[in-house]
Amino acid sequence: MFKKISLLWTGRFSFIKTLYLNFRLLPFKSAIRMPFAVSRRVKIRGCSRGSVIINGPVHTFMISLGFGGSSDLIAYNPKTSILEVDTDCRLVFAGKAHFAPHFNLLVKHGATMTIGNGFSCNNGCKLSCVSGITFGENCLLGGDVVVRDSDGHTVFSRTEDADFTAQPDRKPVLIGDHVWICNKSDILKGVTIGNDCVVSYGSLVVKSFEGDHLLIGGTPAKILKEDIKWER
Repeated sequence: MFKKISLLWTGRFSFIKTLYLNFRLLPFKSAIRMPFAVSRRVKIRGCSRGSVIINGPVHTFMISLGFGGSSDLIAYNPKTSILEVDTDCRLVFAGKAHFAPHFNLLVKHGATMTIGNGFSCNNGCKLSCVSGITFGENCLLGGDVVVRDSDGHTVFSRTEDADFTAQPDRKPVLIGDHVWICNKSDILKGVTIGNDCVVSYGSLVVKSFEGDHLLIGGTPAKILKEDIKWER
């Protein structure tokens, strides 16, 4: 309750954007409960009725967009956050979620992004979904983490008959339950990460690690240690 009251008093809170997003996206019975709390520095693009879904019980301010975060990261990021979900896409929340300022949350080209209960990301996270991105429960993302399921551009390779063939430029990303992705790490297309894993600071993950309880790190990432656990 205290957290909900404090959001109302913070200088970042926008009554207009909060009302707009809730009543634009949700049926009246859900919208009246005000599950979304929106900062005045969040730009909203697209996001029509049915493109953003809450699966499960709806509570006031259960999904906060553009609040909190680490004070040491705020000075190093642009001021604006972007929430963009195309009409033919789906952004699905399975419960509570928190996005600190300066996030980019993009779902485009018919894709679906699913965010598990207990999700939290620090300042400057960028989630770009054009194929499919799924986060399990209780995932924690540090500052300036990038998760994207596409290359952004198509790469062609030459075949034996000298023709160029387009290579797959998008593959779904799957992050398991209770995964901590540390600051400045990049998770790229086609990656699966198992449950209870940690991705260490500044890692570049370009292949899957489907085992559980792994410490993953490096550029490109590899298994640094097995049988680990972590706590918030």
